Amino acid sequence: MHKIGDVVRLNRGWTPMIVLHIDDDGELWAVYAQGDDYCHITRWHYQNYRDAYSYRRHHTGFSKWDGEPINTDWNYIMPRRYRTIKGPAAAGIYMNTTTTGDMVLELDNGDVQVFKPHHLEEDLPDTFRVKATANNYSCHYEVPRGADIKIHDTLISDSGNVYLVMELDTKNRNPKGVFKGRRLLTEQL
Repeated sequence: MHKIGDVVRLNRGWTPMIVLHIDDDGELWAVYAQGDDYCHITRWHYQNYRDAYSYRRHHTGFSKWDGEPINTDWNYIMPRRYRTIKGPAAAGIYMNTTTTGDMVLELDNGDVQVFKPHHLEEDLPDTFRVKATANNYSCHYEVPRGADIKIHDTLISDSGNVYLVMELDTKNRNPKGVFKGRRLLTEQL
């Protein structure tokens, strides 16, 4: 599935688009990437995706963009977050790569610092994959704070959907959100 900030195209299209938002039901909001300096794609477009002259359809209606790279001077792409796995704890937004291959981050406190790539990992939410019991629909959710989820747990969402937990620690970049619901406990007959 696509994630926010991905460059995509309509399945039958030939023009690049940027993913602004993905609804819980898999509906994707995207806007055409700008090819000139007339109207830039900015953070505002991500925050106001409904008012950004965006197109909305199911995520299966889009394909990964396979054409020329888009101009990021005119098209704002959501940045990736990283955190340290060696040394003092730090986290921030990826800015660039140096000529020696090191990664430059703007830390949460505003400082800019350079790290070796093997000292960092992408800062992704703690996610798990579920499969609906009624069909083959599968998606990823964030683990609720303090919850202990195990493979093969049966969950029922607040909206009444029943899921079976298939995988843990999926490190998905674009989960549907924090799972809201309950675990079903079963007894052997």
